[in-house]
Amino acid sequence: MRLQCFLPMLLWALCSFTLTAQVKSPGWLIMANGDTIRGELGNANLRSLGREIVIYPAGGVPQRYTPETARAFFASEIGLFEVYNATFFKSDDGLTSTDVRQPMFLKRIVDGPLKLYLLEVLEGDFFYIKSEKDSIVPLVNHYLQLDKLDMPNGFKLKGFKNASLQQFRTSKQGFTVIESTEGNYRHIASYQTTLRKAMIDCPKIKIAPDFRYDEHNLSKVIEQYNRCKGYVPPKTLAEKNKESWVGTGKSRVQLLAMMGGNEQGLIAAGGLSLTLKRNFRVHPELLVQYYFVNNNVAKPYNVGALIPRVGYDVVHKRHFVLRIMAGAEAYLIDKKGVIDHAKALKLHLGAGFEIPVNKWLSWHTETSYPRAPQVKTGILIRL
Repeated sequence: MRLQCFLPMLLWALCSFTLTAQVKSPGWLIMANGDTIRGELGNANLRSLGREIVIYPAGGVPQRYTPETARAFFASEIGLFEVYNATFFKSDDGLTSTDVRQPMFLKRIVDGPLKLYLLEVLEGDFFYIKSEKDSIVPLVNHYLQLDKLDMPNGFKLKGFKNASLQQFRTSKQGFTVIESTEGNYRHIASYQTTLRKAMIDCPKIKIAPDFRYDEHNLSKVIEQYNRCKGYVPPKTLAEKNKESWVGTGKSRVQLLAMMGGNEQGLIAAGGLSLTLKRNFRVHPELLVQYYFVNNNVAKPYNVGALIPRVGYDVVHKRHFVLRIMAGAEAYLIDKKGVIDHAKALKLHLGAGFEIPVNKWLSWHTETSYPRAPQVKTGILIRL
């Protein structure tokens, strides 16, 4: 019973600690006067990074910087941002749009003779290219809302998030009209023409009519152009690590609580996080599990188990990790107080997710067979 009372208190404490922790990343910032500040950088919303960044200098007071007071900044978790006069549009009320040209922090996605930049704002993603001799150029791709006469009414969209597309028709003026439940729109996309003009000196590169406007495809074609120009990007530490099968390794410690069904308990785990070739992340670890069973059939009893297993990251993003696990469960204690060798070893399969709080701490939740549908949740610490 003491264990049953302790587990909810432990979960409450872990949740409170996770929610109050701040996401920060080490890096640097160049101020408008050219001075460099080093510390940890952070921002509550990635889509506000275009307008502001907060730096936490070592032993200093947090300072907020905008494109008017800084030239560039870099953080290990979010990348390199530089200040440019960017053209985009804003829609504060959701009914009208305003064309804007102002200094913004743009994220450099691809470096080389032709650079690719990204601006993330609430209206959507805006991409830009810049050659060594020319100023920054927007890659235009958006939708214009039309009135009853198929004329633009002043509202723009980056994409259909909530509207369900119904049909297409040709207007009297000869362009395609997209009819949706939230109005009629015309697609404006000159980014393909802009890319063709920028890459005219590499005729082998073709921009197909159905070339998609997203970070993956834009990065791929611009990297291809830079290779055509003889550019060899410098290898980052992460890329050098990927050249060998065992790249980076970090030790990890987990403290989880298991609740659900007829079983409750605590789990302590230790292991490694290994980044293998091509960003292949695996996690060999050993779990020590101790739990209380009350199945209303026999008397309540305690069970201990050792669980050697390996986890694999199916999805690994900055703020979310989806992981599958496989291994074996070796039981140390059963309800009779002795090990039943016929049942002592069982297959262990599981799936879970991880939400990074900072570079040391994550919130981890999983469920596994043969203990499903019990849920195990708690903190994961990287050392």
